[in-house]
Amino acid sequence: MLELSVSIIITIPNREINLSKELFKLIFIYYSMSQIRITCIRKDGGNHQNPHEGITHYGWIDQRGETKISDRQSMVNWIEKGNQAYVQYISGNKAYCSVRTNTATGRSFLQTHSDGNYNNNLLSLPEC
Repeated sequence: MLELSVSIIITIPNREINLSKELFKLIFIYYSMSQIRITCIRKDGGNHQNPHEGITHYGWIDQRGETKISDRQSMVNWIEKGNQAYVQYISGNKAYCSVRTNTATGRSFLQTHSDGNYNNNLLSLPEC
């Protein structure tokens, strides 16, 4: 059986850093997590302003500039796998999304949070 040994050496001026295989895997996993910016939403019945209608779809752009629209449950599942979605303000600040569950219906949905508080930044986005 052939066994390979992996050693990653990073050279910084006047310094050499040798990373173990395990540390390299942790760094790779951290930086390979996907991140998308949510740019628009769709609501039940198309009535964007009705606060009692739920978001059914999210439009987004990824780090490569690819745009798509995904349904609510697909986005919930994607975030639960450790990926990140956010809404970006004009100032450049980001409000990241978390998965929440409506206790009355049991339905999971996304909601933004910033500064430790949940808010409804998604509802301020335009219709897709």
